[in-house]
Amino acid sequence: MLRLGPLVLLPLLTLACGGNVVASNSSGTTSGSGGSGTSGVTASSSASSSSASTTGAGGQGGSAGSGGSAACGTMELTEDNGPPRHLPANCAGDTTDASYTTAIGYYVGNPIQHAEYLDVVGCVSDAAGAEGITLSASGASGPGTYTMGTTAFTDAQGKSWGTMTDPFEMVVTASGTSIDGTFSVTVTDAASASHKLVGQFHVCHGSDFLPP
Repeated sequence: MLRLGPLVLLPLLTLACGGNVVASNSSGTTSGSGGSGTSGVTASSSASSSSASTTGAGGQGGSAGSGGSAACGTMELTEDNGPPRHLPANCAGDTTDASYTTAIGYYVGNPIQHAEYLDVVGCVSDAAGAEGITLSASGASGPGTYTMGTTAFTDAQGKSWGTMTDPFEMVVTASGTSIDGTFSVTVTDAASASHKLVGQFHVCHGSDFLPP
């Protein structure tokens, strides 16, 4: 699917939409046996006082959270107050980490400035052009509220949406073997048509791309 913003290893440093990160001092961790990666977004993760993981965690399906939480690898998206759409798959061409076929999240850094951003990715399937979304939160390094970022959305008809100046908000509530949170964004096209997208994610924490 089409993605906006910089390529992997390049941060989103020139975004026009304003806002600051409101950082949290906790990040979620999960433990348990692996799952199928296709459950709904029902997990709630306990917080611990640590920063975001800087290495990829686990393989396809990830780990179940404590207390019977669902396996990672799920997203739900609602478009313009319509019915929720389940996005259980990684998107075609998104990452070189072939061990993940589920919805995925990972941190990306710049080798010069060490700036970070967080990609959260989910699609209906891993077929090219499938309906799905890529959220790129600039400056994200763990739990917090991020209001600078970009969204690339492919709708059910295969049309691509999203510009560099579209409104963006991502709230990361946990970052461990899974990355959990919510989002509320608007995507537009060249003709200034728009869609309001809201949703939640409990994605597997894939391999991060961070400088040493």
